Amino acid sequence: MKRKIIIGLLFVLVFALGIYVGKFAQHAKTGYHYQLLKADSFPFLDGEVALSYAFESIGMPFLMTETSMLTVKTKPGLTPITIYKARRIFQESSPYIEDVKTATNQITWRDGISTYALTVTPITNNAEQGAAPLPSAPRTGPSEGAR
Repeated sequence: MKRKIIIGLLFVLVFALGIYVGKFAQHAKTGYHYQLLKADSFPFLDGEVALSYAFESIGMPFLMTETSMLTVKTKPGLTPITIYKARRIFQESSPYIEDVKTATNQITWRDGISTYALTVTPITNNAEQGAAPLPSAPRTGPSEGAR
């Protein structure tokens, strides 16, 4: 009787270990890996600009390079908008965001390849937020299907 209980417990233990190892192997194969290395923020309009450096990969993180990301959050409660995201080239020092500067409505940065300048202009009139009106007059000229 003791032998059957011991064999049953060993079966359950090996089964649970197999599930755990399988879960680990599947996560290593297709899982999302993210490790924040450094983060910094700068004031901008009513929100902030956030600069982050992280290791980010999907699947086995083999020879993973660093990712630089720049996000802007213009108003409290809104989701941050990613304005620049680049993974460093293997065994290279670029692209790597540096020299981030914010002015009244402008963000500038360098990535080792190019220099960027982003100007943000808030919309003040509700009419500007809507889509452009469709033309009311029909187009003149031959139709697209005519030969």
